[in-house]
Amino acid sequence: MFNIRDYKIGSRLIMTTVGALALMVAFVGIALFNLSNINDKVDSLANGNIKKREFAGEMRIRNLVIASSIRSAIIYEERAKQNAEREKVHSEFAKYLEVEKKIEASLAGEKEKVLFAELVATRGEADAAVKQMVDKDLQGLSSGASQKVSFSR
Repeated sequence: MFNIRDYKIGSRLIMTTVGALALMVAFVGIALFNLSNINDKVDSLANGNIKKREFAGEMRIRNLVIASSIRSAIIYEERAKQNAEREKVHSEFAKYLEVEKKIEASLAGEKEKVLFAELVATRGEADAAVKQMVDKDLQGLSSGASQKVSFSR
């Protein structure tokens, strides 16, 4: 049987030193491997979040332009200007949907996809309500009737 007490003190010191060095090398190797993985994960998270934030900013700008165009279409009394604003709304909304598709393509997790699907459904409901309101207002303006917009229920 292997008995360390049978070896001389020098041999025992060398064996324990080599064993300690081997453990240190193993720990350093494991740490470097994990640090390189962490760096890759942080990089992908940071770049992904920056890209999604840029997309969200672009969507916000599109929303502001759409709201401005809708407001202008309601204010204008001339049908040609109303139609021009309506075309602006349609083109901005198409750009908005393109950015929405980019965000959807960049989603990785299942939870993100579920939340995004809920947001898209809510946007669809809001889009239908806004379209209905704008169409009614434009019809009222084009028929010559003075109509106040009420946002209360």
